[in-house]
Amino acid sequence: MLTAADAADSLVNLWKAGAQGSLQQLRGAAPGADPDDNHVWARADAGEITAKTAYSRRYRQNYHGMTIGADHGFALDAGTAAIGLSAGQIRSTADYVQGRGDLTGTTLGLYGRWSADNGNYLLFAASASSLKNRYAARDSEGRDIVGKYRTQAGQLYAEGGHTFKLAKSYYVEPQLGLSLGAIRDSEHTTGNGVRISQDTLDASYARVGVAFGRTLEGARLAGNVYVRAAALHYLGDDLDLIASKQGGSIVPATSDRKGTSGELMLGGDVGFNNKRTSLFLEASGATGAETRQHWAVQAGLRHSW
Repeated sequence: MLTAADAADSLVNLWKAGAQGSLQQLRGAAPGADPDDNHVWARADAGEITAKTAYSRRYRQNYHGMTIGADHGFALDAGTAAIGLSAGQIRSTADYVQGRGDLTGTTLGLYGRWSADNGNYLLFAASASSLKNRYAARDSEGRDIVGKYRTQAGQLYAEGGHTFKLAKSYYVEPQLGLSLGAIRDSEHTTGNGVRISQDTLDASYARVGVAFGRTLEGARLAGNVYVRAAALHYLGDDLDLIASKQGGSIVPATSDRKGTSGELMLGGDVGFNNKRTSLFLEASGATGAETRQHWAVQAGLRHSW
């Protein structure tokens, strides 16, 4: 029962890690390209998460993924905008106290950015994900009890901010965002006949952040380096599960997700090939009430024409 709870909890972590990676890349796609440019890009993600759960349990999971996307930019009266599509898959292995899980998340997304000439900007993103965890739990006699947990998730995100330009190409950028997200209710039956039922999970949160960076400009090269810090306040629920068999049922406890968490990111990008092609890299970490992202890295390539 407890491993099934950790299996569901770790799938929430995987979905959130993939969603945060996409939003971090969108924030890093700073304006500056020609308004009518088309872009294609590819991004790789990797990281490690640990979580504390009830009854002094703890588990660890590593993840890696790949996302591709394309967008089209266009000029407006007082700024520029872009809209695009993305598709990605993220995989993870989780080591539970008494078992192991193999997790997969596949996501399709729509995103956009509007940047005004005066420094204001607005981001939006919408995504739909299919989530799966094939896990095995060891019982008291050392036997593996197999379960297959499947569900779907969705997210709507909007963020606004303003870029204040400072001396010597430095800038500071306050940010305010809101995410409305949910994971659908789901049921599955383990190999020993236990039915695991999960209620719909509200995973909404508010984000307040600030970025400080410097724009680098040359004749054939251009770039940007930055550090971001943010606080995320969770507005949703904890994960609710019921395990039942032969008329009896229990409610296994899961991680406490309520409260405020923090994240810190350091990154940069460099453009070459007459600034038509750019490489980007970002490293980050985050901590919450009972979940900690020890490290995360994303790297990718973006080309425009």
